[in-house]
Amino acid sequence: MLVYVIAILFAFVFVVSARSVRWSRKRHLVLAALFVILCTACQRTEKEPEAAVTTPSEASASPTAQTTRAAAMISPLPTPTAESDDIPPFEGKIAFHSERAGNIDIYVIEGNERITKQLTHHSTRDIEPAWSPDGKTIIFASARDNVSDLELYVMNSDGGDLLQLTQSSGFDLNPQWSPDGSQIVFQSLRDDNFEIYVMDSDGTNPVNLSNHPARDTRPAWSPDGTQIVFASDRDSNTDEIYIMDSKGKNVVRVTREEGNDTLPSFSPDGKKILFASDRDGNSEIYVMNSDGTEQQNLTGTQADETSPAWADGGDKVVFSSNRDGDWELYLVNSDGSNQVRLTYSESLDRFPAWSP
Repeated sequence: MLVYVIAILFAFVFVVSARSVRWSRKRHLVLAALFVILCTACQRTEKEPEAAVTTPSEASASPTAQTTRAAAMISPLPTPTAESDDIPPFEGKIAFHSERAGNIDIYVIEGNERITKQLTHHSTRDIEPAWSPDGKTIIFASARDNVSDLELYVMNSDGGDLLQLTQSSGFDLNPQWSPDGSQIVFQSLRDDNFEIYVMDSDGTNPVNLSNHPARDTRPAWSPDGTQIVFASDRDSNTDEIYIMDSKGKNVVRVTREEGNDTLPSFSPDGKKILFASDRDGNSEIYVMNSDGTEQQNLTGTQADETSPAWADGGDKVVFSSNRDGDWELYLVNSDGSNQVRLTYSESLDRFPAWSP
């Protein structure tokens, strides 16, 4: 509106001046230039954005609420990402830790939809997830409360309701739920060397089961909960596979090979043990009867392959390998056939755990 008023005033002055012999052509040109400049300035003034209006609800909100809303706008949670179309869909979910977001966090692959969801979002390490028997909870180790330590935490399978279970003076890691969900076995450095501990599922009543000066690591339950398989260097300079009962008694050595045998786990029917071994010069995935007989190399490559876990009710095995240049997840039949790549993140993907 202001532009139109100015235009009318300048037109009036221009007409009056045109009748006067005292006005020169040069003065007419100056007057026209001033008219253009003033119109442009007025247009810019009319287009200036209005000041932000704060609603009554925002004005009364607490500073924390306002900060939370601002943070949500700036840093929304990651959305699920699709894995490669090259992988076949599969029944079930796989929890694992990955460095694909810049630091190590816990992720889950949903097989049917072939999407990956990030469950934890922390600047420190969240590693080695394991499912509860009912599939509703995931336990993992984290350095989130002390960057020089690892403690055990549980969360819902969607990443919610995080709870710290342990608070010791040494590393606690490699947690595994008992089949009935009442206890958790794990390895701990709280006694200055790694020992096998068990505690109630709420983190209370920790008990040292192995109680040995050697290095005892990587425990896992038998399907009936009466035995625990683990790795130890108690009888040699390398790790071998051992079995003890759930009270830490009746320890039996299962493997006697050169090289390190580690990361053992019972098959769902309890008849076989899956493990990783570097006996042939590089780490590969092996399976054997629970008494140590009929040991078989499942992978047979020149790459390093580790962190195996039973999958699909024992018919398959999921593991991590660097055969394609970086650590990715692979799936193989329990007889070693039909090896399939599952992740394509171009970063570290390790320690897969198949959902119940």
